[in-house]
Amino acid sequence: MSFVGDMENLPPNNVENTYMRRFYHQKHAELEFEMQSLRELKHPEYASTIQMLEEQFRTELEAEEISDQLEKERIEEQYEREKEAAERELEERLTELMEAMIQECEEQKKKIDHEFHNSDISSTPANDFPSKKSLRRRPNEPTPYGEKHMHAKTRPNIADALTDQEIQEDLLLLEEAELKCA
Repeated sequence: MSFVGDMENLPPNNVENTYMRRFYHQKHAELEFEMQSLRELKHPEYASTIQMLEEQFRTELEAEEISDQLEKERIEEQYEREKEAAERELEERLTELMEAMIQECEEQKKKIDHEFHNSDISSTPANDFPSKKSLRRRPNEPTPYGEKHMHAKTRPNIADALTDQEIQEDLLLLEEAELKCA
């Protein structure tokens, strides 16, 4: 709405013209005041719009902070669950390994006990054959070696064998080591 162009076309001494001039000046002053308040950033509509935008910004910021907090809590809970699952799995594997080691030690112990009870230390081996074979000779040839070499050598009894007490001590040491592993 352009008042300036309209005011120039009116006759100067008309009563309506006076009212129009007053209205024009009043409207012009109001618009100037609004322009001044806009320049100073104090216009009511501008201030209310800014306030509304600031409130909207605060609301969105608060929503983002809440969303971030919830995401952090979710991640922490997931981390704790995975950590507990990993610890449980570690404990299970350690238990399995310990049981396997105990079982292997017991098998070794049984094997050693079986060998110990089935071995006969004081007797000579069952497969004691003469160390050399005598070949047939021709009747008229002398022997290539003396008669004293003809006798088979007998193996002496094992004098270096462990005593029963030493064997028992070794078994006790093995049992103690096995208990420490368990």
